[in-house]
Amino acid sequence: MLRWPASDRRRVGELWRQTLWGAIGWATPAAFGAAVADPGRRLVLVTGEGSHQLTVQEITQFGRRGLKSIIFVLNNNGYLIERLCKDPNIAYNDVASRNYSEIPHALGCQDWYTTCGELDKAMDVAGAGDVPAYIEIVTDTYAASPLSMKLHENITTLYNA
Repeated sequence: MLRWPASDRRRVGELWRQTLWGAIGWATPAAFGAAVADPGRRLVLVTGEGSHQLTVQEITQFGRRGLKSIIFVLNNNGYLIERLCKDPNIAYNDVASRNYSEIPHALGCQDWYTTCGELDKAMDVAGAGDVPAYIEIVTDTYAASPLSMKLHENITTLYNA
């Protein structure tokens, strides 16, 4: 696991994330609002690619406002939380593949650092704070956080109302 040195953490700002992914599409526009509300702080967004596809056009607004946010797009081939809640192999959990690292440039954010490559280098560039960063991280289709797995383990209790 990569960790940012303590001396750099103060430069990163807030980490905005929706813990339960209960409202797919929420994270990107909410992060934009948070970044605009306090442009002196550097916002870090961690979002899944399924959710991000719904509101990816908001990247244009980050660029228009000159925000130097760091955006991590976790690409696991679809809607993970849906896979954990119901039948994991239902086709609607899959999303169309995109070249995520090209999206900011396609949306007019020409000065952004984008990659789907070497994570160590990406973290160094993003940590420097000179440019906005858009970093795609490809994971296994069923890779999930401990909280998501806990929800999955308790699915019968959650939906037994």
